[in-house]
Amino acid sequence: MGDREKWNEKYRGRAGRALDPPDAFVLAQLDDPGLGPPGRALDLAAGTGRHALELARRGWRTCAFDVSDVGLEILDRRAAEAGLEVETRVVDLLGLARPRDVDPFDLIVAVNFLDRWLLGQLADWVRPGGHLLLSTFTLDWPAARPPAAFRLERGEWETAPDGFAVRAYREEGGRAGLLARRTDS
Repeated sequence: MGDREKWNEKYRGRAGRALDPPDAFVLAQLDDPGLGPPGRALDLAAGTGRHALELARRGWRTCAFDVSDVGLEILDRRAAEAGLEVETRVVDLLGLARPRDVDPFDLIVAVNFLDRWLLGQLADWVRPGGHLLLSTFTLDWPAARPPAAFRLERGEWETAPDGFAVRAYREEGGRAGLLARRTDS
């Protein structure tokens, strides 16, 4: 079973379920005035959209990319019910360079998604002065899933990707969060 089929099956089973609340680290950073006024945001690996919807509620012009068309259909329905605009796009993110028809974003949010190669490419996805806001599992996470390959080593995000400077970092309880600002031009 491929990634799309796996995630479609998972989201079909959650279709009528309430959304989990947004990630606590993400919420705390979205309140940081240093992010500047809301601009264009991308929820990378958006799933059913708990973070995309939060961004749209806060006035960000929001895009949501995910491999699952089922997850994005649920997001589209929830956005319409809430009177919010979220542009959705089915994208296989693994090994993806920024699509040529997509301009850089002011903010990229990625939660529970770890593709180290793609994270290394995100300077091309974020405009100068824009931000990355990331939160995911570490090897200290007590559950069996996700597998170790999709978890961070301790301290792995203490240093931001090339072209970014760390603005906030937290690691506790088997999770790590990073807010980083693009510093190069």
